[in-house]
Amino acid sequence: MKPPTVQPEPDWEEFKLPFEIGSGRSMFVDTPAGPTIRMRFFKKCSDRSLIGRVWFGSATFGPPGFVHGGLVSFVLDEAMGTCCWIGGYPCIAANLSIDFVEMTPLEEDCLVEAKIVGVQPNKLVIETTLSLEGRVLVKGRGVFVRLRLDRIMSVFKSAGVLLPDLSDFKFAE
Repeated sequence: MKPPTVQPEPDWEEFKLPFEIGSGRSMFVDTPAGPTIRMRFFKKCSDRSLIGRVWFGSATFGPPGFVHGGLVSFVLDEAMGTCCWIGGYPCIAANLSIDFVEMTPLEEDCLVEAKIVGVQPNKLVIETTLSLEGRVLVKGRGVFVRLRLDRIMSVFKSAGVLLPDLSDFKFAE
């Protein structure tokens, strides 16, 4: 089974980040075991939070008929980190907490949301949910360390990647 196509809803806006994280990653692959993950993230215009859709293919199984919890955790990590970046905060994860409320079924188009709930000089606190038809399946909370501009420059240089325009971002001091 192939994932459904995702179109932005009225309050959803496409965004571009300085490098490919979140839905910028090419994750959907057909493997001998079946399809993998389709993530598509958007910026919610009304509050600049993250919203999107994720679909877990048959190759992402854990318990029969359900997604492996590690892959759900990966998607929520991507959602929280991307939320920080679209909010203008370069960061990396420091701590993630994931609460599995219900098992996530395979081959369902789930809604993922992430929102910055705390901003401090050197860190951010993010909350996220994965839901299906209005039912919360998984909740997450993350602490992300804000990066300094010199650290970002060092990372891009060591990777041999041209530094993009970062003038709109709020770096740690």
